[in-house]
Amino acid sequence: GESTNKNPNEVVLQNGNIYQVTIHPQILDNEIVGKVWSFNYVTRQRQMEDKVLYQSTHDLLTNLPNKTLLLELI
Repeated sequence: GESTNKNPNEVVLQNGNIYQVTIHPQILDNEIVGKVWSFNYVTRQRQMEDKVLYQSTHDLLTNLPNKTLLLELI
């Protein structure tokens, strides 16, 4: 399927898990001889960020958009 990544340094798997990707060159005698890819699991962190953003722009009781979102859209 197509990627829905908001961040080019992240990989979103089909099951919804999100991994932050970093690539480090391996240098030997001033020459790049390889690369090490690191994948850090950040699914829970992104979910919490989305939740905080939603809560900051919506009324927690009614789930309707609040003044903050209105001002953002204007």
